[in-house]
Amino acid sequence: MTKRSAGRGKRAGLSEAQPPASGRAAQAAQRLAKVAAALFDCRTALVVLDLGDRTRIVCGYGLPHNYRTVEGPFQFAPTDSAGRYIVPDVEAAGVDPWRGHARDGRTGFFLGAPVPNAAGAALALIVADARPRPAPSPDDLHVLDEIVALIGEELTEVLPLLTDPQAHVTVPLTYDQLLRSIDDSDRMAALLDANLKILAISQPAARLFGKSRSEMIGHLHSEYPLAAGQTLELFFRRALEAGISSPDLEVVGAAELGSPVYALIASPLSPIGDDSYFLKVSAREITQRVARADLVDERVAREHREQPDALEPTAEFLFETLAERRAIRSRAGVSYVTLRAWRKPVRDYQLNALKALKRHRPRAFVDRIAAEIEASVQMLVGGAAFKCVVPTPCGHSRTDECLSVAIARALAARLNLPMAQAFAHQRLKGSSHPKANATRPPLVLRQPVTEPALLVDDVATSGSHLAEAATLLKPHCGAVLPIAWIGGDASAD
Repeated sequence: MTKRSAGRGKRAGLSEAQPPASGRAAQAAQRLAKVAAALFDCRTALVVLDLGDRTRIVCGYGLPHNYRTVEGPFQFAPTDSAGRYIVPDVEAAGVDPWRGHARDGRTGFFLGAPVPNAAGAALALIVADARPRPAPSPDDLHVLDEIVALIGEELTEVLPLLTDPQAHVTVPLTYDQLLRSIDDSDRMAALLDANLKILAISQPAARLFGKSRSEMIGHLHSEYPLAAGQTLELFFRRALEAGISSPDLEVVGAAELGSPVYALIASPLSPIGDDSYFLKVSAREITQRVARADLVDERVAREHREQPDALEPTAEFLFETLAERRAIRSRAGVSYVTLRAWRKPVRDYQLNALKALKRHRPRAFVDRIAAEIEASVQMLVGGAAFKCVVPTPCGHSRTDECLSVAIARALAARLNLPMAQAFAHQRLKGSSHPKANATRPPLVLRQPVTEPALLVDDVATSGSHLAEAATLLKPHCGAVLPIAWIGGDASAD
């Protein structure tokens, strides 16, 4: 639903002029969250609202993207006598209470405390850090109780709106306050309407496109595309329709050396007093972080030159060592999605394992890859966006059944869609090493697909195979999303 139905209208009794306290409430709660983070020497503190089937991050400190919505409730168990859930060392405890939503994607210390409030809303303060921390002292917990009480008082005026199903309000700001928050942001951010028209954009974001803010406001997002603009638009529309923020995505420029990498998220929201959903798009450049992590990865490889004997190339080894790194990449003007990346220190072992698994294609291995792709497709764009699944053609396989086809077949079954082998089988000689794709002949489209297609490959080394296939498909099917299980080298994150 990119726009609310006309029958809902504005909330009965909600005046056009909102009290100025609504903006102050969010700012005050955010400051209190920062105090809570400092109290426990942590880098993240969030005020979250449980909406039953999803959780809304109302405000907080240390998370680059506020107003994020994630699926699933945040109920805590077991809790102490005050209803708090405290895990000083998440890894040692063997739990994952925040499901990787903490800063840097790791959680060491986790504390969840209910926020008492007059509206009876399921509100909580979450404090987390990538490092384990000491167990809180009684004095610290006493201060924490004061903080959560103050947060509840500050949000009292807006909580009835945030939790009223007739109001459909998701942020404690009016529309004008939301616009100003984007305009004043020192990070890359923009606000889009249901048609993806730019309503507000920060100066750092406008600078990325070499434009002024006044030049961009009022224009469609598609008029100022990044390299992966077409794929991003699918994700933006999915976020609006589902009411769930997109997961953090790495947007990688074209394959040229030194192209920047951005971490991007899109959060659907509705401000106080407005009936429409908007999309807040936030981005931060992480090129240097990725480069530093690559250097660490290479240093570790040099310092640990002693490699084990040849590893048994099993599926479990691949799933344990391939980095989970969801990214949008571009090649020849075509954007595609990859879900995992090689790790440089063990890449040769990973390639050998994959080569062996390609020969035998164990059913459990194929099904697990298909499950990973299905989960990402459902989360990012929704399975209903496509009418068929198309595998990239086999090359070194002696038959028309290779790993990409096996994955596509299993994925199609999961999505309840037909699979179309649209490309002619290529009988290639020599090694099946991914780099051998550089010398393969052009693809041949033998069966045009006339409906939106999900294009699937097992490995995208340079992306040229997927880009060529997508270019051949698109004139016939209109919309195509290329996706590969593995693509690119991973940093040591």
